[in-house]
Amino acid sequence: MIKLARDKHSTAIYPNLSFQEMDAGNLKFNDRFDLIFSNAALHWVKIRNLLLKES
Repeated sequence: MIKLARDKHSTAIYPNLSFQEMDAGNLKFNDRFDLIFSNAALHWVKIRNLLLKES
C-alpha cells in the first residue's frame, strides 16, 4: 500500500506529502499532529488507548 501511494502521489507534485510505515506502538515523530487519518489500521491495535494518548 505504501508503494502504491508513493507511486500515485509523487513528491514532485505533492512536495509536503510523505508516506511512512512503522510500528504503531513505537512511533518516531518529534512533533504533534493536527489531524491523523487512518483507514483499516486502528482496529487491529490491541492497546488503542495507549497508542492514541497525547503526551
